[in-house]
Amino acid sequence: MKTGLIRRGVVPALLAAILPLLTACGSSSFVKRPAGWKTIELRDDLRGNYDKAWQTAIDTLGRSYDLEIIDKDSGYARTAWKFGILGESPDVLAGRITLKFPDVSDVDRVDVRTDVQQYNIWTEQWEQGFDTVFEREIFGDLSGRLGRVVQ
Repeated sequence: MKTGLIRRGVVPALLAAILPLLTACGSSSFVKRPAGWKTIELRDDLRGNYDKAWQTAIDTLGRSYDLEIIDKDSGYARTAWKFGILGESPDVLAGRITLKFPDVSDVDRVDVRTDVQQYNIWTEQWEQGFDTVFEREIFGDLSGRLGRVVQ
């Protein structure tokens, strides 16, 4: 009986119908490990001008994200979690961005980290990590406004 179902294509057809549903739950570019910091070297007109570099960074983030923590004195900013990034459903994927200017007295770079939470339908828990596509989009936006990326 089982061989007949396989030959007639019933099992392959069921697999073909079910697999897209399983993989559609979340991002295929999600990595379940802590995000690392990346550095953007500031372009020439922002180097040494902390006020302008800070304002440019905050303006760039504020266009698409709610800012949760803003501490200009320490050079630290973090967005709130944004649910529904990368076109995913809000109950599947969320992301946030953290910026840190390492030296506010002699600014020449900014460190950036992107964190992502993905909902696991099997464990019914949010998993922490990062997403390579989200990371690339954020670095592209910030690099375009602030400078160039250094790996």
